Amino acid sequence: MDDPTRLCQLGWDDYFDSQLAAMNPAQSRIARVISVQRGGFLVTDGRSEQLCSPAGRLRRSQNRDFPITGDWVLIDDTVITGVIARKNILSRGEAGSRGGRAGGAQREQPIAANLDTVFIVCGLDRDFNIRRLERYLALVHNCGISPVMVLTKADLHAVPESFQLEVEAFAFGVPVVLTSMTDGRGKSELEAHLGNGQTVAMIGSSGAGKSTLANMLHGSDIQLPARSAPAWARGVTLPRCGNSSACRRAGCSWTIPVSANLVFRGGRWDGRRVCRHTGTGAGVPFC
Repeated sequence: MDDPTRLCQLGWDDYFDSQLAAMNPAQSRIARVISVQRGGFLVTDGRSEQLCSPAGRLRRSQNRDFPITGDWVLIDDTVITGVIARKNILSRGEAGSRGGRAGGAQREQPIAANLDTVFIVCGLDRDFNIRRLERYLALVHNCGISPVMVLTKADLHAVPESFQLEVEAFAFGVPVVLTSMTDGRGKSELEAHLGNGQTVAMIGSSGAGKSTLANMLHGSDIQLPARSAPAWARGVTLPRCGNSSACRRAGCSWTIPVSANLVFRGGRWDGRRVCRHTGTGAGVPFC
């Protein structure tokens, strides 16, 4: 039996209700994909988590309907039988998909689904790159998702507001937030986007401060920063906060994978399940 309250805390709303009604789900249960691993998909219904495999029909299709992180799915025992229509999908052009001819069609690489906000994270150190930020912003806008520009490591500069003004000059109407782990700067502004049932993703290059930012927002260390992580784990990870009581009370629903050239590989890191990706990109906790 599905628990409507728990599903709503994970991001379920009237849109998914209407999509579900058109699918004739019979006795299937509703769950959300929180991690993609080598052997299948880790899903949760708000009460428990389980590892599921896709039905043969989904495995054979391998198209946009194949489950990705953030998807709402129908499960029968330990099999994902269907994917509920998405509100949106964060995707990018797949590397090497143009082939040998210039102007060839570029295949789309889905990264995460059903997001409310994307934090575009950039450190105010050697990571700061306006052109990269413009590309990330265009990616998020093109996917129809609300962006927030997050400038980390503000404590490295006496006047970090100059960087904020530089980003605001091209990111018209987009919130630009300065953050610092040393004094907690920017925490309240970002928490405004973590309301009940909201799903947030982070994207940014390795070392931009995504892990440190996730730790600051959560209030404890749920993800190792890149400088402390094993070499294979640097860049993009998908940790879980463990559905902590604090997160359940807040009703927050985080999700965050995202990367260029990503390849999912199952693994374990510090006792938590993680998705290892290759390429540069993002990290996303989910609770």
